[in-house]
Amino acid sequence: MRNDMTYFDNTTSGELVNRLSADCQLVGDVLTQNVSDILRSFGQSVVSIGLMVYVAPDLALRAAAIVPCIMIVAYFAGKIVRRIAKGLQDNLAQATARAEEGFSGIKVVKAFGAEDKEIALYSNHLNNILSLGYKNAAVNSFYWSFLGGSGNFALLGVLYSGYQLSLSGSISPGTLTGFLLYTVYSGIGVAGLGKAYGAMMAGAGAGERLF
Repeated sequence: MRNDMTYFDNTTSGELVNRLSADCQLVGDVLTQNVSDILRSFGQSVVSIGLMVYVAPDLALRAAAIVPCIMIVAYFAGKIVRRIAKGLQDNLAQATARAEEGFSGIKVVKAFGAEDKEIALYSNHLNNILSLGYKNAAVNSFYWSFLGGSGNFALLGVLYSGYQLSLSGSISPGTLTGFLLYTVYSGIGVAGLGKAYGAMMAGAGAGERLF
């Protein structure tokens, strides 16, 4: 309401309604549910990693070698998800605006026989949304596949290194078993952080249209 008239001249009422509904709901979910998920996953990761370092510092250092790769992939995947989320919300707003204009001016549409034109314009927005949805699914599939694969690879690497240390007598089999359990718990926590980060980037993309 505090924007000047130029903003309202360039923004349809349907787009404004979409911002107050879909965008606000997405940002609200990020600020409520995802905050609790981040705190829980962060606490679990910190405690598990601390126990890993306490039990077997050498193995913990080897397990940490995969972390930079995960952070780099998560950073670039987050940027892509944020851009796609913004495009999705933009096209949803434009589709809502087109439908609102078509229904509000249905008498004019009928008078000029422009039903097919309105349907084509609305279908174009839906096709754009579908295309962005495919891209979002592809990015998320790659991200989660990489996250799960790298976690399994790190776990196998830790198991092999621990086996070698156990044979040399550097650590006991019980210590290795406990370390592997802590590794699994830390992996669950890191996966939760990755999921929350992706949701935050999607919320940030929608928030760009609100603030």
